[in-house]
Amino acid sequence: MFDIKYIKLNFKIKFERCGKLPKYKMSALRGGMGQVLMKKFCIEEKPDCNNCLFNNRCAVVEILSPKMEVDLPFMKNVQTSYLGLIIECTDFREDFFQDDVLEFSVILFNNLFNYGGHIIYAFDALGKIGLGKKKTKI
Repeated sequence: MFDIKYIKLNFKIKFERCGKLPKYKMSALRGGMGQVLMKKFCIEEKPDCNNCLFNNRCAVVEILSPKMEVDLPFMKNVQTSYLGLIIECTDFREDFFQDDVLEFSVILFNNLFNYGGHIIYAFDALGKIGLGKKKTKI
């Protein structure tokens, strides 16, 4: 048996104006979250995580590309960039109108508990910047 520790953060975002999002929003949400985290927490002007002195202690790297602590045989072909968190969204609408609400969850595993505040901050900031290719205001 595995003892898997996790927390689930539930988000509800309300649209300020009409907009269009992809059918599968998880990628847009993860990408937007990653952009906000890089902009806020990266010390480099032009991020190059592989050559950064702080790579082993970077909040952004920990959140977006956590390293496996245990070598699990069934995880050999899994990309590590998805091991620390899961974004769940079962709303497949593409067209959103003013005051529509989109609900999604972010599940954090193991050491990513420490970064819950960072993730909440990222989605709050993403609401001000906008989500998706057309920067839909939320």
